[in-house]
Amino acid sequence: MTADPYISIIVTAYNRKKYLLGAVQSVLNQTLSKDLYEVIVVKNFRDEAIDRRLEEWGVADLRSESVGIGPKVLEALRFARGTVIAFLDDDDEFLPGKLQAVLRAFSSRPELGFYRNNLLVVNDSGRPIGRSGVREAVEADCSEWGPLRYMAAHGLLFNSSSMAIRREILEGGADALQRLDLAIDSYYPLRALMGGYRALMDPRPLTAYRVHGDSNALKLGSFGPFRLHDARRSLRDLKDAKLVLKAAKGSRCGAPASWFGRAPRAIALPEPARINFMETNHPSGPLIMAMS
Repeated sequence: MTADPYISIIVTAYNRKKYLLGAVQSVLNQTLSKDLYEVIVVKNFRDEAIDRRLEEWGVADLRSESVGIGPKVLEALRFARGTVIAFLDDDDEFLPGKLQAVLRAFSSRPELGFYRNNLLVVNDSGRPIGRSGVREAVEADCSEWGPLRYMAAHGLLFNSSSMAIRREILEGGADALQRLDLAIDSYYPLRALMGGYRALMDPRPLTAYRVHGDSNALKLGSFGPFRLHDARRSLRDLKDAKLVLKAAKGSRCGAPASWFGRAPRAIALPEPARINFMETNHPSGPLIMAMS
């Protein structure tokens, strides 16, 4: 029997301090045993209160002057022990069952390279304002390029806080990572599929995606237009498409001939967890964290 994968969660922060401890605490409050994962924070600042708390929690604290997200991820990979890498932006949070779902997905599917769950969208104070993602679990591989178009249309090529990927995929694309920033959200699934791995889209809302004044998100009254905006933006941000296509050369499936293909196939996953909107006292303020 294959051993369960060990998960490394990379939390990135640049200048912003307000939400960081809440993000880290959401990872530490997982239903998954702490023996099966580690937390690595990569930030460009020192803060006595934050640094002391991270040390108390046993969280790795790395300093990085890199501005781009890709270089930060590479720096964290040098310290990470995980065979599966999950990501978390400093202003987002995991819901309690997130890492359990990631573990089950990768341990039951040796061919799986990329995982993404749905989002629970919250405002600055942690109150829900919408959801984003697929209606049912879907799975695709590099022979099904229709799903790439599907993922873009549904806004699935953005928000790395909802994503996890096998470490070997990242290490194989280190050169590209060194030059990527916002486009990295789109790069992860493309790199995995181009490497011949399968991608899984989970309909359960396991990541709280915070929309606030300091975020890159467009603040609109309705989440429908907001989701469409980010789907388009995720593609525009992929400015250096040559990096992605170059990553496919010599891979098991090669470069795609078209973005059109068969529809992604639905698969069976456990029923989505019911979310109870209960506020908890986080260092960064209240956030919905309870699931049942």
